[in-house]
Amino acid sequence: MAATSNRTFDNIAVLFTHPVRHTIVTGTVEHIDRAGFEFELFRPELLESLEVGMLIPRCKMKIGTDMVEVSCRVTSTEERLHLVFSGLDPDVRGLLLSYLATRRA
Repeated sequence: MAATSNRTFDNIAVLFTHPVRHTIVTGTVEHIDRAGFEFELFRPELLESLEVGMLIPRCKMKIGTDMVEVSCRVTSTEERLHLVFSGLDPDVRGLLLSYLATRRA
């Protein structure tokens, strides 16, 4: 993923249901770009049953004041969870790109 910053993205929140354990997963977005994001789980033990290639179909994401739903695919579980967007809706993509543009300013 192309670097935007190494700071925590305080206006981005993520929440999804673990596809194997069926528990709520939350954490901190450590990096985000147009392709996906890097996510540090509040409960790191939940990484153990997530596999590369696994689809997270209904991931809730708060971008600024907007709540959206995205599908993501797991690309890495090394230290943090790395997810790429899968079939991102054009309106959500526009919202994300606008947010990223304000972070670069």
